[in-house]
This record gives sequence, structure tokens and C-alpha cells, in this order.
Amino acid sequence: MKLLILMLTVILCCFSCGNEETTEEIVKPWIEHESFRMEQKYIINSEITSNSLMLKTTDTITTIDKTDDVTFYAAVTKNLITAAFSEKYFAAYEHNSLRIGSSVRPVSFVSLIDFETIEESFDESDIQDLGKIGVMSGNQLLLPLKNLYLLTFEDEYPDYPDYPGDPQLISTIKTEYNDFITEMKAFDDFYLISSRNKTYKMDKSGNIQLILNERSFDFFKFNGKYFAFAGTTQASFDMRLYSSENGTDWKLFLTNWRTFDQIPFDFICKFFVVNNKLYYFRFDKIAYIDFENLAYREVDTSNIETNYITSVAEFNNKVYVSTKSGLFYKELEDFHVLKKEKTE
Repeated sequence: MKLLILMLTVILCCFSCGNEETTEEIVKPWIEHESFRMEQKYIINSEITSNSLMLKTTDTITTIDKTDDVTFYAAVTKNLITAAFSEKYFAAYEHNSLRIGSSVRPVSFVSLIDFETIEESFDESDIQDLGKIGVMSGNQLLLPLKNLYLLTFEDEYPDYPDYPGDPQLISTIKTEYNDFITEMKAFDDFYLISSRNKTYKMDKSGNIQLILNERSFDFFKFNGKYFAFAGTTQASFDMRLYSSENGTDWKLFLTNWRTFDQIPFDFICKFFVVNNKLYYFRFDKIAYIDFENLAYREVDTSNIETNYITSVAEFNNKVYVSTKSGLFYKELEDFHVLKKEKTE
């Protein structure tokens, strides 16, 4: 009897061990959004509002709402210039004019403003050199032409939010910024701007101050702090990360990038936050960054590799990856799947 029990125990242990060896985590593939076909597959950039994910393709402004309905709105000039988005408005380039539309109803309420009414010496190359129409915060657009302008808009009928009317330009400030712009980002109360060798902060009144004597390649907010990814050159060993509580006073946060197992940090990296975790994308790769343990791991992108990523956004419990060849998405709970570490 004891021998029989021992034999059964051995068999059960072997069966159990065999199951453990063959059990693997199920990786759910990225889903290509079927609505983005032909020219709409090339997505320049995206931004989220409280009600929708807004995207700029080569010739449209597109929204995805919380019911997953996709709407392609007013056509814009076919070019590779980004659109700017905020909770209230979007801005796009159209036939040497600035198209300002309502984020609430992009198709119904649109104003066209001739660039020459803003800057008499306007030339199309002024925008194409940067590739950005600017950045928006609330009812403001920071517009880079030969000079840097801060434009303020208001609804035609501000007392009727469901019927805002065409956005009206109510203020144009020609700022004192006179350097070439390489990067810019809008936050709730201010803007961060980088030239080839300096970084600046601008408030909502157009006042500007120098904050770093280095070029910044990207800006982001994480865990309540603002970060500037900067360096005096574009080499990965020269990259530094600065942090600030208020956007004015900055301190060195991290310099030893080699600690991250030779992760390819360079000026191409773009940072983003999903579900309170920090990531970056570079070409067709996405990586999770763990500052506390100075470690990183690549996120699974197995079925979207070779697709050049242009932006990543968390919206409506999904993660959307915009690329030059389509829009892909996963449920939020399926996103943080890390690639297995290589073993010797």
C-alpha cells in the first residue's frame, strides 16, 4: 500500500511539473483599426480630450469617441504638418491659412485665418521647417512662424457650449522669442520651448524666461513633476534628465543612462505615460522605464514591428498607437506585457 501511494505521488508530481513547464503567458496581439485605410493610414499625431481621441492624418482631422465611433472631419491640406489639439479647439494648416475648429464639433464650427494677417512676411517654409502648426493649451495656440506668436481664441457664443459658433481670434501677442525652435510642448499653466542650445519657459501671457542652457529633445509630466530630456549633443551618452516641481526651478534628475543596460536613449526618444507608468517609443519600439530600480524592459510590439510610431495615447480604457501605416490598439489591461529577458 505504501509503495502504491509513493508511486501515485511521483506520478502526480511529474504531471504537475510538466504543466508548469508548458504554461506561458498569453500575449494578445495589437489590433489594426479597420477605419483607417488608404491615406488615413498615415497618422501624423494624436491627442486626447475628455470626450475623444483626436488624430491628424495627412488630409483630415479624425475623432474616436467613447462609443468607439470614428468620424473623419474637414479635409486639410495634404502635408506632414502636425495638428494642435486642446480640450476646446484644434488647429491645422490649410492653404496658407490657419484652420481653427471646435473640439466639441470639429465639422460644424471652423474659422480660417490667413497667416499674412498674423505675420506680413509669412512664407510656407516657416512652418514646414519645424513640421508643427504649434501647440495648444485651453483657448491658446503657440504658433511658430518667423516669429513666435501666442494667439487667444474664444467661442462665438460662449454662453452656449453646445453651440459654440466659429472660434474667434481675440488676441495676438508677438513674443520676444527670437531663436530657432526645435521642440515645444503645452502644459496647463505654461509652455516649454527648446532651441538648438537653450530651453525656455513661457507663461500664458507670453512672458519668457531661460531655464536650461541646453537643448531639450522632449518634455513630459510624470508623478506630479515636469521633466526635460536634454543634452548638449545628440549622442546617447550625453543625455540628461532634469526635473521641476513648477516648471521654473529645475534640477538634475539623472545622468547615468548607461545604468539602463545600454538602452538606446537619444534625441529620437519620445516619452509618454500610460496607467501611471512611464514609457518611451523610438521608431517601432516601446519600452517601460523603471526609475526606482534603474531598469527598463521592452513592451511587446510583436505584430506592429516595422511600423514607424508617431504617438501613443491612453483613451477610454484602450491604448492607441499611431503609426505611419495605420492605427493600432489594445485594451489597457493587455498593454503592459513586457518582452521576456534574453537568457545566456
